[in-house]
Amino acid sequence: MKKGALLFFLIALFIVTIGYSQSITVTSPHSGETWYKGSYYHYTIRWTKRGDMNANVKIRLYQGDSRVLSITDSTPNDGEYEWTIPESVDEGTYKIRVKTIDNAVYDDSEDFSIANPTSSSATITVTSPYSGNVWYKGKVYYIRWTKSGDMNANVKIRLYQGDSRVLSIANSTPNDGLYEWRIPVSISKGTYKIRVRTIDNLVYDDGEDFTIEEASAIGHAFTITSPKAGDVILRSRMHRTITWEDNGSHCDVVSLYLIKYRSIENRPLTPPSLIRNTGVYNSWRIYPGDEGGKYFIKIVSGCDDGVYGKSGIFSILKKSKIQVTKRKDKARDFALIASPMFFKDNFLVVRMKNYYNDFEGNLKFRIIIYQSGAFVGKRDVVKHISIKANETKEIRFRSNPSICGKDVTVIIDPDNEVKETDRHNNNLTSRIRCGEKR
Repeated sequence: MKKGALLFFLIALFIVTIGYSQSITVTSPHSGETWYKGSYYHYTIRWTKRGDMNANVKIRLYQGDSRVLSITDSTPNDGEYEWTIPESVDEGTYKIRVKTIDNAVYDDSEDFSIANPTSSSATITVTSPYSGNVWYKGKVYYIRWTKSGDMNANVKIRLYQGDSRVLSIANSTPNDGLYEWRIPVSISKGTYKIRVRTIDNLVYDDGEDFTIEEASAIGHAFTITSPKAGDVILRSRMHRTITWEDNGSHCDVVSLYLIKYRSIENRPLTPPSLIRNTGVYNSWRIYPGDEGGKYFIKIVSGCDDGVYGKSGIFSILKKSKIQVTKRKDKARDFALIASPMFFKDNFLVVRMKNYYNDFEGNLKFRIIIYQSGAFVGKRDVVKHISIKANETKEIRFRSNPSICGKDVTVIIDPDNEVKETDRHNNNLTSRIRCGEKR
């Protein structure tokens, strides 16, 4: 008798233990939420599970103890089910029941509200990717959208194929119009669309259909249009522009490098390494560490290091020669560079070359003469200069042979009307020889 009672107790304990080891907990919707009716709104019913149980569940909508709607008769017991509330459901307070299809385990959600949608002028518009885009698996792209009106400060982003959700790209990200996404290599090739939706589900938009393909190395996908082969660039603190054409990189970001010709030296030009692939970079500065010589620019896709482009070979001139830049409405008008000076035929001669736009106008020169470091004298001369782009001219100042052997400094525009921000750019000192310096 005692043995029978003990056996019965152990069996009962086993059954209770098994029962308690299996559970479902509905986590969404939760108390106080309002879900809206209609095809515009999509919601995710969520639950967790513990223990061994049936691989499928059924989901029902209840109002109090009365079943109102069979949401689904069977769906995988994976913790998520996307639901659009039919227009036929009345406004009111409801709960969701998730139950295994063998009826062994179930749970009810907290009470939530179903309501008709409120009128709102808020909108989201997905702008990238757009129709015809081809994006490649394993690469990085930017999902972009615009918004108008008042709405939630965060959005969720989903990948759809037709009406089927394929991937949750982001469950919550700032509603700032930009999200960086690396496409998983596990995604199948095909046609997709991006959905961006506020996390309260009130506002959303679907992007246009685009294609995801296998990544392929496409080599030289960029053509750098500036600087060009043979260009001569003056080293200064001015910002300069790099331009390029994209011939099919299918990447939203790039990096730029300055590389010395026949050297392994290179310097990133685009800290913190990546910029948007717009075809223009206006913030290139040639720094003192960039010595004179031959260089080229290399552009590299931010999605694939094997996709790149190179400029032609151009020259950067050393700072040892004088240069001056005239500015007109803060835009570069022309620039000159001068070789060391010499005395010939009763003239002090400064040879100048214009590397930029045509220029005609008056420039003021100040000539200061030293002998053994001691000041001898100075004079100001205004010259009318007419010089075309890439033209070389000699600027002559009447003098006498006594200038030979002395140190002479020439300052172009000493009144600072036409000079760069670098105060050293517009002066040149040279010991004068008699006869032309070759």
